[in-house]
Amino acid sequence: CAILNFWYFLTEEIFNKVQLLAKRNVRVNTGRIFIFSGIVKCACCGGSYGGVMGSSNHLYKYYRCTRQTAHTCCTNSKRKSEKQIESYLLENARDLMSEYVVRLEAKQKEKKQQKSNRKQIEKKIDRLKELYINDMISMDEYKHDREALEAQIIDETYQEEKKNNMDAINEFLKSDFEKIYNDLTDQEKQCLWRSVIDKIYLNEKNEITDVIFLT
Repeated sequence: CAILNFWYFLTEEIFNKVQLLAKRNVRVNTGRIFIFSGIVKCACCGGSYGGVMGSSNHLYKYYRCTRQTAHTCCTNSKRKSEKQIESYLLENARDLMSEYVVRLEAKQKEKKQQKSNRKQIEKKIDRLKELYINDMISMDEYKHDREALEAQIIDETYQEEKKNNMDAINEFLKSDFEKIYNDLTDQEKQCLWRSVIDKIYLNEKNEITDVIFLT
């Protein structure tokens, strides 16, 4: 499911293909599929929300913090129905993704500028080394100036971020995804949301505080 992209649903041929893939992933030992299983998280403790069946006049699905139900440290006892999460995403997905794309583009621009600055500083360090080799500056001057330049270099030893999913999100923003959503099975809806969403955070007021998209 993770490799599926929103635009895959735009043609009947691909739509049918996704249906087949989803059916292959359905577990035989469960009669209910929780659309947001594995991606709903507690904003209070960081733990996962588990899917639970409830019953009023009819069966419904909801999510609650597993740490709270296990009587651990979390005080978040609220539960959120699947329909409420679904309605929130259907109403806000476009705006949330548009904002996310803007942040990603700004971040990419910043990283590009950082790389450009790093190259300039590295050239200055090379020139500084040449000055020392040619006896134009002392060892102390070389060390002092080199340390000052190296301090300006942004540390890039951290693990490189995963390739962002901006293309998939941009295609989604161009699509009429709302028109086909109600025709999808729960398994297909699960695949759809998991293709772009990493985490959905709920707080103890039963509010969705953040939606984290895949990067």
